[in-house]
Amino acid sequence: RRIGKCAVEHGVLACLENMISQKEFLCRDVGELMGMAGGIEGIGLTFDFGHAHTLAKVPEFLAQVSSANHIHIHDNHGISDEHLPLGAGTIDWKTVGKTITARYSGVIVIEGRSVEEAKKSRAVFSECFV
Repeated sequence: RRIGKCAVEHGVLACLENMISQKEFLCRDVGELMGMAGGIEGIGLTFDFGHAHTLAKVPEFLAQVSSANHIHIHDNHGISDEHLPLGAGTIDWKTVGKTITARYSGVIVIEGRSVEEAKKSRAVFSECFV
């Protein structure tokens, strides 16, 4: 609530993000993420689809994507948070892109490790998020 109050005072939205497959982490599923942030003024939700994939929960997050305030995308092989370019892992970007495009109109951040990887991700994004 303090963070939310501070966010409101500064005219921003502070977003809570879903986390990776680490048992010690909170917010690994969409229900918990929404429950922790729900109803708190100044607090929103960031859905990270790379993180969701490490838990095989991409479909759950897609089902609630209209509730997201911000989206992060990057790829991996479903085991660890590799932050690979889109298309270099095992996320089905055609399905993800189609669903996000249909249900969400906010900011989507492509996360990457280099300009070259960003170019690869941008090409997949342009193909799948139409």
